[in-house]
Amino acid sequence: MKTETMELPNFRSDRQIFKSQIAEMFKELRKKKVIARMNFWCCQSCGCANVDRMFDEKPEMWGYVFYHQQDEQGIGESKPSVHVAYGLTAELSKDASDDERKEMDRKERELNRLMLITAQKCGLLVDWNGDTGRRMELVYRGNEDEQN
Repeated sequence: MKTETMELPNFRSDRQIFKSQIAEMFKELRKKKVIARMNFWCCQSCGCANVDRMFDEKPEMWGYVFYHQQDEQGIGESKPSVHVAYGLTAELSKDASDDERKEMDRKERELNRLMLITAQKCGLLVDWNGDTGRRMELVYRGNEDEQN
């Protein structure tokens, strides 16, 4: 007698789907010369310190985005979200010219725009008020069919 086996669908949790969307977003950002790391170091201070070292090793990179281990621990199973740190490779000196300040502002806006567009392209929502002193929150969109 022949026994048939039925293959069950591969169910993934919202958390797993969310993290795969972030991985896709970060992969796309790396293609644009932005350092992008998940679960990077223990906290934001250590993450930022180590991003600076990475810029020394990869001078072609112009920006960064990451979330750290404490953020990773906070990603829930239901309606997952995570805050990401981001910034540019260079900081302005106190005696920077107006032109240098304008160029830094332009690059910062470019990085913000790139992050927003890429997150949305990868199926994520972004909660952010435009304040560069505040981390962006990436939010799992969920199943569109369930929301309607």
